[in-house]
Amino acid sequence: MAYSKGMLPGAAARVAAFCSLVLWVGVARAERRPVAVVDLPGDPATEKLATEIAKELGDHPVLRNVVNYAADLRGPLDDEDAEAIAKALRYKAKAEAELAPPNFRFALAANAAVDGEDELRRAAPNETVLALYADLSFVLGLAKLGEKKPGEAAAAFALVHRLAPNRTLDTNIYLPEVIKAFDDAGKVTTTASATLMVKGSGRVWIDGVERGPPGPYEVPIGRHVVWLTGPDRVTRGWRGDVVEKVTDPSQNVAIIADDPASDRLKVLRARLALRKAADPAARASAMRHLAALVGVHDAVLLTIVKDKIIVQSWRDKAPGFSALREVKKERPRELLVTLAPPPRVIVPPPPPHTFEQTPRWYRRRKVQIGTAAGVVLAVGSYVLYGYLTGAWVLWDSNPSFPGPETQTR
Repeated sequence: MAYSKGMLPGAAARVAAFCSLVLWVGVARAERRPVAVVDLPGDPATEKLATEIAKELGDHPVLRNVVNYAADLRGPLDDEDAEAIAKALRYKAKAEAELAPPNFRFALAANAAVDGEDELRRAAPNETVLALYADLSFVLGLAKLGEKKPGEAAAAFALVHRLAPNRTLDTNIYLPEVIKAFDDAGKVTTTASATLMVKGSGRVWIDGVERGPPGPYEVPIGRHVVWLTGPDRVTRGWRGDVVEKVTDPSQNVAIIADDPASDRLKVLRARLALRKAADPAARASAMRHLAALVGVHDAVLLTIVKDKIIVQSWRDKAPGFSALREVKKERPRELLVTLAPPPRVIVPPPPPHTFEQTPRWYRRRKVQIGTAAGVVLAVGSYVLYGYLTGAWVLWDSNPSFPGPETQTR
């Protein structure tokens, strides 16, 4: 800033220094490292602490809260398949109610069972989903038996055997003809198979068994259910009958549309995978994946062990995870010291001690004054003595050279 007549002398330098300081602070805050605060259990206690830590990061001189998906890293974390499973359970209850006396509305029961199966084709084929799908297929078989359609009932029962090979029926609950139809569907062995072409993206699951990437697969003749799963897509499925002789180009082709997963869904999946990690290697891999999704190199993890909140930090540099630490009465900033230790205070050394040297006696002021006064007094006394005794002629009016007879003694 140039000096002007309206500015006090030195003000330009002070203003320039102040602007430089503001600029330096702004740059320093812009370069603060983002930190992901991950609430693994989604418990109210850990969610509250995660919120407090995130608030503390707002004023931290070195760290800052992650910008994207901060809210998705804390709070309740439900399985993405929970809604589909809940709806399928409601359809199962409805189908069973339609089958029970005095209703015996077999068509309505069949429709409810199919609707439940449709819901489960949006859920990943884990153990829970496969067991529930087998239940719905069994109810569908019962409904088809009630409609006097044994062929369709057999197809539904055969799928139950594929999804739950060890399932048997209780003779105290089901009629003998139902048990016979169910057992016969499981005893049918055939060497006949056909090619099922799966089109789409992701990993192929046929009847609950992971098979590989999309493509052609040899499967037994009959009804099958196919899922496509993957970390970058939403789970979708297909159900159909594979026939030995194809008369229609659409037969034996499972076309499952691509459904890319949103970034938010990927973050939620990564957080869930981190919570469910069974060993250190899986945990480290899940943490790296989550960090890459939210764009951080530092994280604070919160969990609960035996009703105690445990905190752990993570950095993408060695050693990675820090030691587990129980949270007691520490303030939020104190929980961040493993990521940003407080600056070391350097105390400057004390100045060297200087010993005051006593000046020599002849350099002392009193000695010098006393000596000078003594000299002046001695000279003055000598001159005064000579003047009073006539030993000194202070003034001679005759400047001629005196003779011996006039010389003053």
